[in-house]
Amino acid sequence: MNTAAQNAILKILEEPPSYAVFLLTADSKSMLLDTVLSRSVVVALEGVDANEGAKYICESLDSVDFEAAKKTIQTFNGNIGKSIDSLKDTKTAELVDACREICRALVDDSEYALLKACAIFQKDRQSIVFACELLKNIFRDALFSDASNDCISGQIESARLLKSRLTRQKLTRLVSVCDELKKAVLMNANNSLIITKICYSLREAVGR
Repeated sequence: MNTAAQNAILKILEEPPSYAVFLLTADSKSMLLDTVLSRSVVVALEGVDANEGAKYICESLDSVDFEAAKKTIQTFNGNIGKSIDSLKDTKTAELVDACREICRALVDDSEYALLKACAIFQKDRQSIVFACELLKNIFRDALFSDASNDCISGQIESARLLKSRLTRQKLTRLVSVCDELKKAVLMNANNSLIITKICYSLREAVGR
């Protein structure tokens, strides 16, 4: 639901009919307005353990080895469904690579490399949402993770690189930027403008 659709259901959420229960699902509660959340009981579903998830994936997909499955389940925070889709879909792997390149471009201060990495977002709005979520987790890992088993993004190398080159203040700004960018996408902003905003906002957050 975009912002207008969420605003349209506020009254019925606040005063629902006695015979109905509404279940709203989202990949992240940040996709919902605060006014919607305040009228809801929020239940967070945690991902599965990496080893447990990798074992299940290997049993479901014959062509995937355990370490590849484990790395993928870590990338998607224990979400088995997204992990399996990723292993079946080369586009997701390309998006993960693009996020790694974005992290590298931020520390190398390469505007061209950043634009090149963002080119993958040109025709697919949902890929921008995915990238915002993954980048936010990488930036969080750079802020808080001291060991690989604390890495929620599954991108420990990128997190370590960012942590070694950027201040905590800059990393905190980057986390906030990801939320702002995702909201802009969900409000149906133009893709080309969003790509420009991604490059500008990320560079601004690190002081470029």
